[in-house]
Amino acid sequence: MHFDIINPVPRAPDGKAGGIACIAPIFVYEHQDYRLRIADLSRVQKANNLFGDSDYNLWAMVQLTRQVMSAAREIELSQYGISTIEASLLFVIHAIEETGKPATPAEIARWLARKPNSVTELLTRMAKKGLVRKVSSSPGSHTKRIVLTGEGQRAYDRSSERLSIHHIISRLTEDERRNLWSYLEKLRNGAMEELGAKQTAPWPTPDGWRFED
Repeated sequence: MHFDIINPVPRAPDGKAGGIACIAPIFVYEHQDYRLRIADLSRVQKANNLFGDSDYNLWAMVQLTRQVMSAAREIELSQYGISTIEASLLFVIHAIEETGKPATPAEIARWLARKPNSVTELLTRMAKKGLVRKVSSSPGSHTKRIVLTGEGQRAYDRSSERLSIHHIISRLTEDERRNLWSYLEKLRNGAMEELGAKQTAPWPTPDGWRFED
């Protein structure tokens, strides 16, 4: 779903720009061929209240940007038969193994900052697709770790091109990237404080990933 919210433009009944002094002013929200006409000043005030929360508007902008970026990534990954969350899991499983730790469902959930039961459901679906499988962490151990199958490794290799990501992020200059990193870190830290949660998951940084015990 794609929509734009544009500041109301006061117009007279004949369509010309006007102000409060115009007879029966009509305020128009325009998006392509769609128009929401508001001819009642009390309704205009309600609309201003609805769209006037700058904090919510910024939050919505972050959410919508994430959604459309994810949609672009989904299109790229669809040719490999995997979704964005499956590609994320393949990356995390591979990354955990590279650190020398077993990629247990709990550790994968920690990396993704998701609830363990939701990760278990995702891994079950991926196992049915032949992308991952469970093996014992060590002889006689009841703890299972997740490993990529041959098909999972091929899907990971193909998804690592990340062309859509590079095309989108390339629109930012180096200064803009550094500023964005700083802003996102502040928002992330604020969200963690709101949750009353301690930062334990690895997080990406401009120079790589940060690991905290």
